[in-house]
Amino acid sequence: MKEECVQFGTAGSIGIVTTPEDFAADAQHPAVILLNAGLVHRVGPNRLYVKCARRLAELGYVVLRFDFSGCGDTPPRSDHRPLEESVLDETQQAMDLLHQRWNVRQFVLGGLCSGAVHALRTADIDRRVGGLLLLNPRSSNTQSDSYAMGKAALQKYSKLARTSPARFLRTVRRKIGISEVTRVVHSMLCDLGLRRSTARLDPDVESEASVCGRLIGRGMPLLFVFSEHEPGRESYRALLEADASRQSGSLLTIEFIKDADHTLTLLEHQRQLLECVTVWLEDVARFENRVQPAVADMTGG
Repeated sequence: MKEECVQFGTAGSIGIVTTPEDFAADAQHPAVILLNAGLVHRVGPNRLYVKCARRLAELGYVVLRFDFSGCGDTPPRSDHRPLEESVLDETQQAMDLLHQRWNVRQFVLGGLCSGAVHALRTADIDRRVGGLLLLNPRSSNTQSDSYAMGKAALQKYSKLARTSPARFLRTVRRKIGISEVTRVVHSMLCDLGLRRSTARLDPDVESEASVCGRLIGRGMPLLFVFSEHEPGRESYRALLEADASRQSGSLLTIEFIKDADHTLTLLEHQRQLLECVTVWLEDVARFENRVQPAVADMTGG
């Protein structure tokens, strides 16, 4: 495995290209590009992007992780271009670099949180993208957020109630309060119909799911990985599964990682994520031979 620092594009983007030790240019083999998770440096949260890049290089992939303008080591743009435009432009320039230097013609884009959304939107406008790896894409849906967080809270405290009733009662009285328990339960009851009414509740997720539908229609494989209690996961899942059911073949894979937080802090959760990614990439070539949508749930639910 080799790692090389690169600077490219009109923004002077800084990145690291990780290549296999014995890499030989192969125009048929896609490269992977990992996009910033919010304002986190190109190493990714908990060095997740570094670990992912090195694991994939071991499997023969060229991987680029770079900083958008104004993030990490890349300076701010001087043209004051809007973020929504600049991230797409810089991602396309990253593909240009890998094509010119490493003779790559097709790409898998990936990212966590906002990085997943930027990857999705780039794929919608650039047909060089042949696959998407989307980790905990952000959601602006506060109703979905309340459902997910309420569910997590109920699971946590119901376990405490079973194992230590006296401690549970003390916790409710001193730290939570009956009013908070009532609020959480009421919020969840109000949101029970969320999965089938998501389109009316979250225009952003609806729009992104619509993009997914177009990409699947183009024959593009998509991998979504959600933490178990990730806000917005139900919104995405409902729309994505509905879209997949209308498509022929199986281009959509959805994975859930039990007890993981948003940035997959624990090493075990990172291990599970890397396993999902490597299995999916190895399986991408066989997507067109499947019949049913592949929706795997690591939570057992």
